[in-house]
Amino acid sequence: MKRRMGFRIHRVHRYRKAGSRIRVNRPLLYFLFTIVLLSAAFLFIEEQIRPTVVAIGQAKARTIATDIINTAAKEALGYDGYKDLFYVITDNNKKVAMVEPNTVKINNLVSNTVNILQNRLNALGTIDSYIYLGSIFNSQLFANLGPKIRLKLYSVGSTSVSYRTTFDKAGINQTRYMLELIVNVRMQVVAPFISDSVDVLNNVPIAEMIIVGDVPQSYIDVNDENVPTTLPYPSPIIPPEIKVK
Repeated sequence: MKRRMGFRIHRVHRYRKAGSRIRVNRPLLYFLFTIVLLSAAFLFIEEQIRPTVVAIGQAKARTIATDIINTAAKEALGYDGYKDLFYVITDNNKKVAMVEPNTVKINNLVSNTVNILQNRLNALGTIDSYIYLGSIFNSQLFANLGPKIRLKLYSVGSTSVSYRTTFDKAGINQTRYMLELIVNVRMQVVAPFISDSVDVLNNVPIAEMIIVGDVPQSYIDVNDENVPTTLPYPSPIIPPEIKVK
């Protein structure tokens, strides 16, 4: 009886030793589970939340930058005016023969615009904007729900300003001459775990002029691509009594 009891006790003791070898390391398991959970969270932020937050931040940055660009161009134009931005050269009949831009004054306008724009952006500093977490789901129902996500908007790098002159058709023998500034500002959008930049390109019309030419007695305007611009000349109708060699 004792042997059986001893044998049984010995077997139980062996089972305990075997069980101790496959003991689970709980701290390590919790650590691995935390790593997997954080990786899944970062992946969700990168694939789902980041594009929406960046798009909203870029839209806000474009609105702010466009307003500053227009204000700076208007202020710079107020210094020099727009009357002498181009020369109108006429012929002996007092008709417009050529329009020549005043490059000196246009360059001064561009330089003033750059200085004013850069000063305004520097004074602007960092803008704090907030969006609701529910807006990332692109749903009107959840647009104003959830905690707020903080966005930081500020300009990075230098701004660039150039000008462009164009000639467009404005009517029958009429040409529209336009001068516009091309302004480019880079804005940075920063949110938790997210950072992206956006280039805001804006064309600011400065001045335009309509050059009116002589109106012809007959005029044909063909805008349809399916209609040929050159029509075949009709074949002459030869009477039967006339023989053609």
